[in-house]
Amino acid sequence: MNNSSSASDERIEDIKKKFVGYYSDAHDLFGNNVGKTSLSGSSVMFHYINFFKTCRIIEKLMVHGFRNLPDYQILDAGCGNGQDLRTLVEFGALPEKCHGIDFSDTALAAARKMSPPEMEFRQVPFLKNGYDKGMFDIIFSYNTITNYPEDKDIMDIGVEFHRLVKADGVLLLICTIDQEAKRADGVAGLVARSFTLDDIKRFFPQFKMVDICSASVLKDNFEKNIVITDQTGSKANLGVLFNWNEKLKEQQSFGQFYVGGALKHLVYGMEVIQSGLKLIVLRPEA
Repeated sequence: MNNSSSASDERIEDIKKKFVGYYSDAHDLFGNNVGKTSLSGSSVMFHYINFFKTCRIIEKLMVHGFRNLPDYQILDAGCGNGQDLRTLVEFGALPEKCHGIDFSDTALAAARKMSPPEMEFRQVPFLKNGYDKGMFDIIFSYNTITNYPEDKDIMDIGVEFHRLVKADGVLLLICTIDQEAKRADGVAGLVARSFTLDDIKRFFPQFKMVDICSASVLKDNFEKNIVITDQTGSKANLGVLFNWNEKLKEQQSFGQFYVGGALKHLVYGMEVIQSGLKLIVLRPEA
């Protein structure tokens, strides 16, 4: 084994250890943890976040011609507890065509417990997953590349995604897009990188970027007095709704989670405010 390969293996092993530790803890940074044995207000908010993400995913699959989910082989690269695959099954995907890979045996144990038995989950690195070339119609990977500090590792993942996806398939990435492309230490020791769109093009040259939109509503401190102007010049001020939300928050009301979630869906769904977390749709080049 050459020094370059050995260094890469060491980096991947370090990332693996951090993910295993993350999924063993009780906190829930991405809404995809295994610690879901009790309900709280944050459980409601994470439900809203995941609902919004699902709406975006289904919307983009439809827009780009992927409308008959039972036909497709699907891979979730970094599947956590498998919740996103289970959601696609609710929309019609066949469990036996749904596959998930992840580093964490704790997360995958939860995935197998909560998911239909026909689903397949593998505890493997992205680059040594054992799947055949061109097996998948749809590959999605949510907030996963953000945890790789070295550019080369992400580029290697891009090569592997291109090997796995069919020529007419699609790759859906969710990551943070920030034109300053800052790096910061994240929760649980994860790197939590952000990228520019040029970074994504450079890391995935085997793919063509065909779509991009806000992916989720993780940002909390958005402006309260948002004015929407329609084509006729009429204006609508959303301040009253945000004020209502603040009053509910003061009352410690569970209604606040619903109102807050709905408001976030509105301002992000209409792209009134741009979320830094983006869903990027990529199609393989020949």
